[in-house]
Formats: sequence, C-alpha cells, structure tokens
Amino acid sequence: MVAAVPALRTAADPLHVLVAGRSAAHAYAGCVVHGLCVDLPSGALWKVAPGVAAAGPELALVQCAAKAQGSDMREALGLRSLRKRPLRRATEHPDAVDVLMLCYELCGSYALGRSSGLATHKTALTTVAGVEELCAGLGHMPGVRTLRAVLPFALDRARSPMEARLTLVLCLPMRLGGYGLPWPRLNVELDARPTATDRHDSECITPDLYWDYARYAIEYDSRAEHERASARDGDSIRRSTMRLLGTDVDTVRTAQLLDLPHMDNLARLVARRLGVRLRHQFDPDVVRRRVALRRRLFRGMRLTWGDVLP
Repeated sequence: MVAAVPALRTAADPLHVLVAGRSAAHAYAGCVVHGLCVDLPSGALWKVAPGVAAAGPELALVQCAAKAQGSDMREALGLRSLRKRPLRRATEHPDAVDVLMLCYELCGSYALGRSSGLATHKTALTTVAGVEELCAGLGHMPGVRTLRAVLPFALDRARSPMEARLTLVLCLPMRLGGYGLPWPRLNVELDARPTATDRHDSECITPDLYWDYARYAIEYDSRAEHERASARDGDSIRRSTMRLLGTDVDTVRTAQLLDLPHMDNLARLVARRLGVRLRHQFDPDVVRRRVALRRRLFRGMRLTWGDVLP
C-alpha cells in the first residue's frame, strides 16, 4: 500500500491506519491498523495528497487523548491515583497535561519539532471552538472524555510553549496547582493608531497575556528570543506604546517563571492589578499542588523552590 502512494514513503514507521469497524482483518506490512466504530464528522480528515487523507488537528488531539494515562488533570499531576492502567513512561504515553499543552500548540502559532526546536507560523491549525465542535460529533469515542476535561483550560493564539505554561501557572484552579486568577486573552490585537507618529508605525500591538477589563498585560521575555539589541529595543517600544494606550504592563523572565517564590510574588501583583484576592497561599496542600503542577509543566528545566520544600 505504501509503495502505491508516494506521499506515504516518508511517513513514520510503522504507519498507523484507520479502518472502518472493529475488525482489523486486513493486515498490511509495516502498518498498525486501528478500527474506527463511529462516523467521522466532516473535516475530521485532511487531504494531504492524491488518495491520502490524514487525521486533522482536532482528530489528532482526540487520538492523543485516547492514549493518555488517566482521564483528568488531578491524575496527571499525581494528586489522584491512576485507575485501571499502570504507570508508563510519559515519553510513550501522554497524560492530561500533555494533551492540554498539545491543545495550546495546535490552537496557537508555534510548533515543537523533535530535532529542530521551536518553529513559528502565522495561522493556527485549529481553535478551541473547533476542537469542541469535533468532540460533540464523536459521542463517546475514546479520548473525547479526557479532551473535554482539559478544554476548559485551553486558549487560542499562544505564540510559544512558555506563554502557555505561564498562563496555566497563573490561571489554573488552585485544586490543580494554579493561582486561580482570571483567564486572559492571548496575543489579542490592540489598536495602536492613536499613538502612531508616522506612517511607518505599527497599527496594532499584541501583548502576550491581556485582561481587557483591567487594561493590564503581561509580556513574556525569553532570553533566547530577545538577545539582540534590536529585539530588546522593539520590546521596549511595544511596552511604551501599551502604556500610552492606557494599559499597565509587567514583564516576566524565564528565571522568574522557574522560581516558585518569585512566581508567588508575581501572582500577588497580578491579583492586585486585576482587583481580585488570592486565598490559601500558604496552605501546605496548596503548595504541594503548585509544586506538582510545575514539575509536570517544566520537566527538564531547573526549578527553584526557595524555602517552600523541606
């Protein structure tokens, strides 16, 4: 089959194939056959070459969620014991946190490559609303339950995984290790024409995290993306422009995001800006959940705990 379709010759080995019905009676060399027992909604498959259709981003999310260990965020964070299935290596079997981060990637303007690192693109592959629509058309298909459990915490338009992580740390409910702050909009376009001085000025700016009602923004400042002097100058102009538009702006750096005491201080600052109150900040169980969330979101990064851990 692969030999007959040139577009499949560079596909991953083994090739995973969807067939109608539960029976995988037709075996193909070099293929893993999966039975599909529901009718797929229109748009679930994308035509990628003549005679070849692949799972679209929404269906890919469902398939990823179907392989996830546990069905909710508390299990993924180790706050609830896994049911039925034993613990497996996270690199082979995702959990609800992985599914949520994949939502941000597919609904955002970045992609994580296995070898090439972070890539950016202008158009998102899908939206949270698009994923919700597909889930509604799939009934009880495996993966739908887990995906629906994480979708309330997903947002469109993230431009990097660190933006997604910052949003989740600040805004996930306290029961899941976040600070429970109101959810922002990501990279929303603000009209900058009132501050323009000539025709070369940008007509809009896009703060990383933005709370409309408070006219407040947070900019994530990555050292890797802002090493050049020209980039730093551009960021300074952006922040000045936002302030001229009446928007308060704070900047978060990677070192601050990885430091739990510093993030506690940032969360208190954001809460003050938004006119809300943080509760139970020093409750030992709340700190335990916060540590569990950070360990899952920042795997492989050097975290700083201060004196919050024994």
